[in-house]
Amino acid sequence: MRKLIAAIALISCVFLLALVLAGAGDIDMQMRLQPPSAEHPMGTDSFGRDLMERLSAGLAVSIMIAAAATVASLLLGLCLSYAFFIRPFSSPLFTTLLLSLKSIPTILLALFLNALTGPGLLKLVAVLAIGHAADIAQTAYSRIIVLRGEDYVAAAIGIGERRSLVFLRHVLPEVLRSLLYQAISIFSSSILTEASLSFLGCGIPVTLPSIGGIFAESRTVMSSAPWMVAFPAMALLLIGILLEIAASGLSESDPASERAG
Repeated sequence: MRKLIAAIALISCVFLLALVLAGAGDIDMQMRLQPPSAEHPMGTDSFGRDLMERLSAGLAVSIMIAAAATVASLLLGLCLSYAFFIRPFSSPLFTTLLLSLKSIPTILLALFLNALTGPGLLKLVAVLAIGHAADIAQTAYSRIIVLRGEDYVAAAIGIGERRSLVFLRHVLPEVLRSLLYQAISIFSSSILTEASLSFLGCGIPVTLPSIGGIFAESRTVMSSAPWMVAFPAMALLLIGILLEIAASGLSESDPASERAG
């Protein structure tokens, strides 16, 4: 649990630091592709903009998008599992619904929406949420099947307590514990997916700084300005390490793993 709290605190600090350092960067063609220096600790990009300001802004945007997508996918997945608990329907039907959602490739859906209406923050969050909602619903569904057979849940339903209250009081807390690890995985995956989509030009609008956009800009100057690739890659690596520590701390705090130990 200490690892989990420490990792979450560090990610929060990274986010706050990114907000403080974030900036659009002033275009100065005379300062284009300058190496790291005291004035520009991470160098400048192809338009002479401070790379540290743009990377910080892109990192803050990525974290906010990943957090929103994680929350949205959790809500969507829990709504599907809630519907199953309130009015149970056949397992094959629920499985078919989940497979239908999982069969939609995230990148292809993003490309389709981008071709129709252009890039946008809300559309990107919706695409990421849809891409992960089926996994959330499947995990919650398997947990609900087990909980429905528990004596205290059956007793609550047997005495006439409304199913919605039974779900909120007895089922939802247990389901959320099972989804914490998956939420960390979705958060990490959303950051990487957002960077990939922005690299392809179908993520966030090009007017906003993004890690994927910085990678895209660096393609033509990779050999002459390696810092444009190195620093964004290091930022993604740092976030990945912190999330791995959080996942490790969560697994160590799992009561089942403690009993097994």
